Amino acid sequence: MTEETSGQDVKLKRITIKTESGTRWFSSAEDFLNWVRQQTELFSFLRTKLQNIHGEQNLQQRLMQPWSQLQQITQKLKQLESTPDRYTQQVDQLTSQFHQKLEGKQIFTSEAPFSGFISQRIDEGDYQCAAVAIAYFLDENLTNFDLALATGLQKVLDWERGAYGKAKSETQSLFNLREAWDEELTRQTGQADQSQERLNTLTGRADKLLEGQRKRFEENVGEYEQELSSAIEKARNDLEALTQTYDDKLALQAPVRYWKLQEKYHRDKSILFAIATGLSAIVAISGLVWFALYVLNQQVGELIVGRLVTMAVLTTFAIWAVRLCANLFMSHNHLHVDAQERRTMIHTYLALLRKKNALHDDERQLILQTLFRPSATGMIKEDSGPVHLVDLMNRMAPK
Repeated sequence: MTEETSGQDVKLKRITIKTESGTRWFSSAEDFLNWVRQQTELFSFLRTKLQNIHGEQNLQQRLMQPWSQLQQITQKLKQLESTPDRYTQQVDQLTSQFHQKLEGKQIFTSEAPFSGFISQRIDEGDYQCAAVAIAYFLDENLTNFDLALATGLQKVLDWERGAYGKAKSETQSLFNLREAWDEELTRQTGQADQSQERLNTLTGRADKLLEGQRKRFEENVGEYEQELSSAIEKARNDLEALTQTYDDKLALQAPVRYWKLQEKYHRDKSILFAIATGLSAIVAISGLVWFALYVLNQQVGELIVGRLVTMAVLTTFAIWAVRLCANLFMSHNHLHVDAQERRTMIHTYLALLRKKNALHDDERQLILQTLFRPSATGMIKEDSGPVHLVDLMNRMAPK
């Protein structure tokens, strides 16, 4: 049977034992050790007051041995006060050992029914009778039986039958038990008062801590409200900017798609006319080379004027076709670059719109004017056919 008691730093198990007439509690191992020393004083007279004629000192040694074992267990218990778990196990072992020794009549305590009779005999100097009483009630034997032992045994038997001051000894035993209970009650009351004082102190500290936490919480709430307001305002501005960007993106989505298509169209056309220019140039040069090798490789008188005129006309048209293809190539290449630049400018304009106050109204107006300016084709104005050939034909015609 055990209960728990709290110390200053760790919570230790209280030592609880059952004696011959009740229960005793000990709040620490030191208290139990002091009580054990008091119990050994009950039979110390066997060694100090008697001459060992009947083996009294042997009886004292047999009584002292189990008490010494309990003292050793208690000494180990004192060393384990910093480890509550092992301390609890040692307390259980100590309690079990005490009960075994008490039930086996290896020891007796001051609360035994016959301890008052033994104390009375010791107080009156009748040590031999006290020794006989211990041996009788613990089922021990004394040697060299003589008249002294017989007289002592008779007194013990008379006390056991109630004919030799048994009521007085039992009254004394009950009185000792009541004092022990009063002492334990006083000690427990003192501990309860101390616990109440500590509880009041801790309650005061807890109130102060709660008040401080409440003040800090109110301050933090105010700061959080300010930060939340700033965050909401920032989010509102970002949302407005995002909405404006989205609206502008929707408005510019069609131009972006248009200029992307124009970029692809003019890129394809520029490639086509680059190939056409190259082919026409190769054809024109090949024709001139062939004409020079097979027509002009004759005497001047042998040259046919009709062939010369035909070759001149064809050469002029070939040069004009090469020039026209080259102009178309340059025009489509110019329009391809222009479409690419416009699409890039639109994307840059949308990226600038995502940043707050990145563009002013006059800057936005300037960008929009640049984006939606008329496109120049890059074609040469008044580009017409071979004028010189027409003049030549007019001169050669009959008037």
